[in-house]
Amino acid sequence: MQPRGYEDLRGGKTTTATAGVETPWRWLQIVSRTGTLFAASEDWHGTLAAVARLVLPGVADGCLVDLIDESGRARRLQTAHVVPEKEQRLREGLWASASSGDPIATSLRSGLPLIHDRVTAELLERLVPEPALRKAVAELPLRSVLVAPLVARARTLGAITLLVTESDRSYSPADLAFALDFARQAALAIDGARLLATERRMRAAVEEEAELRRRAEQSVRSAREALAELVRASPAAMFELDARGRVVEWNPAAERIFGWRRDEVLGKPNPIVDPSSEEEFMRSFRRELSGEALPERRIRRTRKDGAQLDLRLSATLVRGEGGVVTGVLGMFVEDHPGLR
Repeated sequence: MQPRGYEDLRGGKTTTATAGVETPWRWLQIVSRTGTLFAASEDWHGTLAAVARLVLPGVADGCLVDLIDESGRARRLQTAHVVPEKEQRLREGLWASASSGDPIATSLRSGLPLIHDRVTAELLERLVPEPALRKAVAELPLRSVLVAPLVARARTLGAITLLVTESDRSYSPADLAFALDFARQAALAIDGARLLATERRMRAAVEEEAELRRRAEQSVRSAREALAELVRASPAAMFELDARGRVVEWNPAAERIFGWRRDEVLGKPNPIVDPSSEEEFMRSFRRELSGEALPERRIRRTRKDGAQLDLRLSATLVRGEGGVVTGVLGMFVEDHPGLR
């Protein structure tokens, strides 16, 4: 388990670290628990919390987890420390925003881990240029730092930073080797949790859209059923034509006035239009379908027995889902001279 190259800021160069010492027992204990804690989950925030807490107090006194957001900026999403009072200080202050000496920003830019086995006053001045913040960090005190990038599917998701503030340990190349393996597993767990959460949101959006469509279709069906009931109960002759001019509804009053039964006309052209008036009828029908408002008008139509009827016609558009015009609903009443 050899680490990749890492950047040592003290020497300003890239060095290859090797685990030339006996494997630290504390790292073995942590690595043995990662499988359970990093199991597939949609709760990637919970996964981050597990990452931050898992390393305490075995290999770190404090831990920072920063992830890169959609804008490309690193955001502090988890902070943990063995001393609760210091946890808040880390969350609000230490490298919370990129600065010239920020080792987290440096690691994210280079894609390489960073290790400072011993943080001297001189090094601290470089790591924390702001005097007020440096004073607060010195009071922790900060003794050793290790930054490991979180990389999954060849993308840098963020970084995990381990801090020594309470104990007398200092990070070594052996720690770095295990930290890199831990960061790799953590990154895969975080990435997997994010993917599961994204899949869940997409599935929920699809299901919501399907439910809205189902409700809309049910609303249309209910409206059509209510309309059909009104048409059947109407004392006036009412009929509905689809967009092709075929009969889709023909109420009992229409049967009585025109002589054709409903089952004789459904799916067929309007039977009451005289062949000599077919062209004029279709022109008027197309104008109605286009949405043109046509006033109530007097027309002459033919009964099944050939008798001519003088009628008044009112028509309105029938709309389906999304407001799409699906046909025309017409109503005839007999044009008695006294009604003129």
